[in-house]
Amino acid sequence: MKKIIKYTYINLVIFLLPMFLNAATPGPGTGDPVPGIPNPIKSDTIEELLAAVLDIIVRIGTPIIVLAFIYSGFKFVEARGNPAKLEIAKKALTYTAIGAAVLLGASALGTLIGSTVKLL
Repeated sequence: MKKIIKYTYINLVIFLLPMFLNAATPGPGTGDPVPGIPNPIKSDTIEELLAAVLDIIVRIGTPIIVLAFIYSGFKFVEARGNPAKLEIAKKALTYTAIGAAVLLGASALGTLIGSTVKLL
């Protein structure tokens, strides 16, 4: 196990270090590359930053929710009437629905609060 961890760290250094060293952005007005990593955040205010983070979370979470619902469906099919397995499938479906409600509810709540704040 220690060998695997050691080789994983070595591979990370070998493959990721050149990527970070070669990252360059054009200099201001010159067009010449300036060493460094460009800032991916395109927001000037905390509201824009939070909206962008929430948007990213929703974009990542939505396919995961769909896959979780599919997984729950497979659990129901796999149960075939077995009460113990049906209970596991019901829990999986319940937790998936709760997670979906929390994720989409947070998005809706963020939109609602953002529009309310902009009005004031």
